[in-house]
Amino acid sequence: MNLSPLYITFGKHQVMVDTPIVDVHTTLKGWFHAMLEPQPSLVVRQVIITQSAGNYIIQSGEIVHESTTEKMWLLQAVKYEVVMGLVQARPDLLWFHAGAVANDTQAVVFAAPGGGGKSTLVTQLYQQGWRYLSDDVLPLELTTGSILPFPQTPRVRQNTGELVPSDRLSELPKIDVTLDLAVICRLPLPIGAMVFPKFDRHTKAEILPCSPGTAALELLRNCINFTDHKQAAVQQICEIVKHMPAFELSFSNIDCALKCLAEIGLGEFPLN
Repeated sequence: MNLSPLYITFGKHQVMVDTPIVDVHTTLKGWFHAMLEPQPSLVVRQVIITQSAGNYIIQSGEIVHESTTEKMWLLQAVKYEVVMGLVQARPDLLWFHAGAVANDTQAVVFAAPGGGGKSTLVTQLYQQGWRYLSDDVLPLELTTGSILPFPQTPRVRQNTGELVPSDRLSELPKIDVTLDLAVICRLPLPIGAMVFPKFDRHTKAEILPCSPGTAALELLRNCINFTDHKQAAVQQICEIVKHMPAFELSFSNIDCALKCLAEIGLGEFPLN
């Protein structure tokens, strides 16, 4: 069975992923479904995945990585190669560990490290009528302060019904969330509000405003390519947060978290 290469696209740049392994191809196609183009244009990185003697082998450019037999490790490694290929192709942008949803005029950004709950919040708001921008990787234009769409498929941690300590949340399996391509936001948008979530099974749901200084520090902490910009990044982020509504959200239950967001106008109905 001949499988066509996947051309994962951000703007005019693409990362090509090529593999003859059917289940790997199918999974990656699902993870980047909303970012695929049928034909190559400006390919900035090629990632080739093969299998030999039970081991997966990843070739990214001139670098060859031989993994174990663990398929999920392989998939995460390929995802990293794809994302970093696109990040490095656009060093003019600031890139964040963040997700975002939007209405027709502005975006709401959720920035947090892994396990903070941003994917769950973004997914829930998307399912309540917000347009989807991104789940885990978010680019920002330095010159305009606008968020650009990076619509990789959102993946949320599966609720197994077990009480898992906060420091072991990363061990929970993730499930993909099906996206309706018709309601994905495809245009740059200004930021209307920022939320810094923190998921903790032992805390009550609470949302509090945070100062511009705290918001700036949180954004810088979640910046992927800060070293590309340094002082310019600090200056732009400080300018963005100067008059921007920003909140810290602690929660252990998604329904309670949504009620907290509703209190500040970010619940079931999109921000006007």
